[in-house]
Amino acid sequence: YLALGASYMLFDPYSDLRDASNTPYHYWSDGAIRDQPETTGNPFTSVLLQRDYTYETQLKDSTTTYARNAIAIPLAAGFRFRFGQHLGTDLRLGYTLTMTDYIDNVKAGGNDAYATAGVSLWYKFGVREKETGPTAAELLNADFDGDGVADANDACEGTPKGIKVDRKGCPEDSDNDGIADYLDKEPNSAKNAAVDGNGVTIDFAKIEQQQLEDSIRESKRLNFQLNPSMETLAENNPTATTAKTTSSLPIDFQPADKDKNGLITADEINFAIDDFFDGNGNWTVEKINRLIDYFFEQ
Repeated sequence: YLALGASYMLFDPYSDLRDASNTPYHYWSDGAIRDQPETTGNPFTSVLLQRDYTYETQLKDSTTTYARNAIAIPLAAGFRFRFGQHLGTDLRLGYTLTMTDYIDNVKAGGNDAYATAGVSLWYKFGVREKETGPTAAELLNADFDGDGVADANDACEGTPKGIKVDRKGCPEDSDNDGIADYLDKEPNSAKNAAVDGNGVTIDFAKIEQQQLEDSIRESKRLNFQLNPSMETLAENNPTATTAKTTSSLPIDFQPADKDKNGLITADEINFAIDDFFDGNGNWTVEKINRLIDYFFEQ
């Protein structure tokens, strides 16, 4: 982190100029401290002193009475490390600029400044926040799909919104055919009736008849593939008794429906083949083959 601020400081410089007996220090050229100045004769009468490092003397400027307070600008940079949830340390370097040159009682032509460095260990007091979560009662009564049946008793979780459910939380099935009412396209199927995925009763006789018709149609198609001729088509011409509308035909085959009854006959296939060879219409070999396939499927 980086820090920048402003502060107001009070200072009062003192120095150790006297010993414990209040005797002034006199520094001699040989490095000794004595109780008398270094003059002729004093070497024989002076007494050696030892500094007691007690800063008892307030320092003053002999010519200027300066203010012993100032504005300061502290700058800092540091790192904070966390060892756990509560314990950590700070490493910090600081540099403080002051608006005075008298902190050390020496006016040297520029404002004083000083640097600091520090390491601190910190501990965060307080109880860890309790993790919150659903209570046992809330879990017991939870209803994820909102169908009115608690999840603990819901046999069909995830029921769509607004669907009526039974006491087990499953969508209602009035005819008990295994298909929920909201998906059932035949809501009143007979009891024990076999139904398809839409809940509609399966007509096995109709399926059997359809399979028989498909088998006959496939047999005719195979016969034509083995004996491709107009005679084979005529032999296998379906005897449809109910006319359809022309619009029920695929649009590609409507030009072949000469009598406009919605059915394709062997004769009409023959006319289409003649048109192909005469260059009439937009018939192609591929389209003729699809027309023949449609003939057997109708």
